Amino acid sequence: MTKQLKQRGIIVWVAMLALIMVAGINVIQVQAKAKSQQDYQFNVTTDRTEGVCNYKLSGISLGDIDTVEVKAYYQSNGKTVVGYDENIVLSNQNVSNNVLSGSFSMDDFSTFAYEKYTVSCTIGDVTVVADSNCDFSVHSDKYKLTMDTKKAATTRKATLTITDSDQNVVIPGKNNKVALYVWEKGSKESKAVQVGEAKAITTGTMSWNVDVASICKNSGTFYAKAVLTSGNKTKKLTTVIFSVNPTVTSFTTAKTAALDKKASFSTTLKGLSNPTGVKKVTFYVYNNSGKFIYKKDAVNKGNKTYYGEISLKALSYNLGKYTIKAQITDDNGKTFFLEKTTSVDESATAKKMVIQKNKKSCSSTFKLKGAYIPGSVKKVKFYVYYKKNGKFRLLDKVDATYIAKSDVYKATNPNKYAGSYKICAYGTAKWGSEVLLKTQTVKVAKSEAAKNGWYYEKYNGKTYKFYYINGVKQKDLTKILGLKYSSSSNVNKFYIELNRAACCVTVYAYDSVKKKYIIPVKTFTVSVGRDTVTTAGAGGLHTNSSYTPLGTYSICSNGTSVKYTLKPMYEPDGSTCYARWTSHVVGNVYFHAIAVGSQSHYALNPNNYNRLGSAASAGCIRMTVADAKWIYDYASTGSIVKIVKGDSSHPGPLGKNKTIKIASSIHYDPTDPEVPDSRKKKDYKAGLISGYMTKSGKKVGY
Repeated sequence: MTKQLKQRGIIVWVAMLALIMVAGINVIQVQAKAKSQQDYQFNVTTDRTEGVCNYKLSGISLGDIDTVEVKAYYQSNGKTVVGYDENIVLSNQNVSNNVLSGSFSMDDFSTFAYEKYTVSCTIGDVTVVADSNCDFSVHSDKYKLTMDTKKAATTRKATLTITDSDQNVVIPGKNNKVALYVWEKGSKESKAVQVGEAKAITTGTMSWNVDVASICKNSGTFYAKAVLTSGNKTKKLTTVIFSVNPTVTSFTTAKTAALDKKASFSTTLKGLSNPTGVKKVTFYVYNNSGKFIYKKDAVNKGNKTYYGEISLKALSYNLGKYTIKAQITDDNGKTFFLEKTTSVDESATAKKMVIQKNKKSCSSTFKLKGAYIPGSVKKVKFYVYYKKNGKFRLLDKVDATYIAKSDVYKATNPNKYAGSYKICAYGTAKWGSEVLLKTQTVKVAKSEAAKNGWYYEKYNGKTYKFYYINGVKQKDLTKILGLKYSSSSNVNKFYIELNRAACCVTVYAYDSVKKKYIIPVKTFTVSVGRDTVTTAGAGGLHTNSSYTPLGTYSICSNGTSVKYTLKPMYEPDGSTCYARWTSHVVGNVYFHAIAVGSQSHYALNPNNYNRLGSAASAGCIRMTVADAKWIYDYASTGSIVKIVKGDSSHPGPLGKNKTIKIASSIHYDPTDPEVPDSRKKKDYKAGLISGYMTKSGKKVGY
């Protein structure tokens, strides 16, 4: 029994001890709840004028804890930067009614920056963050730094404008000042030079006069910055870029008539001002691709004006558009270019080109209006290209004629083929180069294209077979027919007809298609017998007769090859003369060159020569040396010669050739290959002969 009581007593004490322990645990838990964040309220306010942050922590009790920790910090590049960190000892002086009151100023910061700070308070193990920031930042949207734009002024004004319309302090704290610094672009900011004194910050404007000449030793781009200072605290508020450069009133080029005649242009720079002075001005010329071409020092004309003339010769006669820049050398020897540039157009141009197609003549007329090349246009030539196999190939070059009244260059060229053409107008410049002025394309229809090759056509009621090259009827088919000199192995049979009234001989070849002599090979202008009334044939010929007999004969009618390179001829008065390249027709009638007084090539009677194309002989058929030689060389014995009375208005299907006229001092035939071309050319230029034939057979002037 006693034992049981003892056991019961032990159990009771154990139960009582357990109750005491549980009660103690609950007390501890109650005390821990009093230290949670919800039991504190932490507020801050910023006095930006004084640069002070005031704080209040509610829910604090003296005796519960001795100190709290107050921090102010901000975030920079992902890192926390602590500016203020202080342990505050709690006392009756700072705690009242469970509220801790305190403050800290900008000067209390160990590391200060003009930022918005987060403020926290740590009470034991609990940290409470204030519900607002401590705003020690600078309100950058409320100020602006400007620099006046007078680039060439020696004194520039910098202005810092601060607006505080909402009564909010732009820059926190007291004793704030602003200083202005200037440095050149490209140099280190640490080399910046302070301008004047720092100024106390006020709402409104603050300004500094910048002495450009003393601070900015060079022209160029510079920076100015406004720096906030307050004790040992500094902050760059803002930066502005400004230029220190020369200014000009005008920068121009000009091309007067006098300058254009010299293929030159002028460049003028007026009203040049530079804060570091002007020692020299040089004009730099750049082509349309921006490549430097040429430079020339300008002439100082006074009154801030600089002038220079630049010739195309200096630019290697390269036409096009040019840009001119002005390089300034200042009093310090520094060089730089003006921002302003000028330009000049030295291109060759033409207002327009017109191509007129003439269907009737199968040709095109090119007209170029308003052609211009700096200096002058010496002449214009049209290059005609024809499209073949997809490519334009040069076909012709045609010299143009200038019509001053309408300022037009004009030329006509046959439309050789149907198809596409490209016409390029080139002008010859003063310095001799050809310059492209205008290009135009044109299409020629088949009906507009010139004739080429053989065509049967009628003349004076008869059908003949003509040969055309590019629309031009050919009047000499010697090469076209491939004729060779007559010989025993090569017989050329022709039909030769003399139109006595027209004094015109036409040689015909045989047409194998029509089987007739209807191909006009060549025509000659001749002199026939003075007697054009007599219509008799060869039977009436005698020593004193002077008519050319009508009838049908042949070369060497007597059946014998009678041809002479030089044949003596006997005049009625008994004198002897000499005829070259004679071919017998009938009786005493021959084809021959005009007879000369001796065997010399320089014994020609100019009066007889100048009567070619009229009745002037004693009956023979007088010709030029070249024409008589052609009959001699090509017309074989037996070729038919028919002499008809004829009609002067219809000389023959190839017409009547123009004759050469010679002065009374000339005693040679201008078609004679034995007379040097140099002499003929000289006499032609002197106007002593109206034309001549070169030794190679080329006609000049007729």
